[in-house]
Amino acid sequence: MEGLAQLLIAIAERAFYYAVLGLVFMGLLVIGRYVGVEIPADVLKWVNVGFLFCLSLVVVEGGRRLITYFSGRVADAKELERADEEVVRNISALHLEEAQTLWVLLDDDMPPRFAVGPLSPLYPLLQKGLLKVVRSAGGANFLCEVHPAIMKQRESIRATLPPKEMA
Repeated sequence: MEGLAQLLIAIAERAFYYAVLGLVFMGLLVIGRYVGVEIPADVLKWVNVGFLFCLSLVVVEGGRRLITYFSGRVADAKELERADEEVVRNISALHLEEAQTLWVLLDDDMPPRFAVGPLSPLYPLLQKGLLKVVRSAGGANFLCEVHPAIMKQRESIRATLPPKEMA
């Protein structure tokens, strides 16, 4: 009984592909009739019924897949937006030195990517999610850039941070 249930589930998951295959096969038989292929009337009736059934299955399952795809995309976009808001909110957890370091990183003259290691003054910013790791730079070092959510609001964020006094 359990094997039958698994078989039915497997068929249902692949129903769309089976319906497309049936649609092609039965569509070719219907077209073949008009080209001159002799098809018995009883067979043609069942071919027409099967064609309509497969067509309806393709439309319904295709619609379901489209809805699932686009709802997943919307959910992903909302999750990404929430994560971006979280990164910007993390700025409020910075100590004075970290805030001043971020102020310097948001300067237009700074390179877009930089190496960050465990002993680097930038490491706390990495731990708080304000820097995005681009790739490993060997050992415990990382090649990083300022998080894109912060870069989108660069000017407004930089205005709220305390400037670093240059000696």
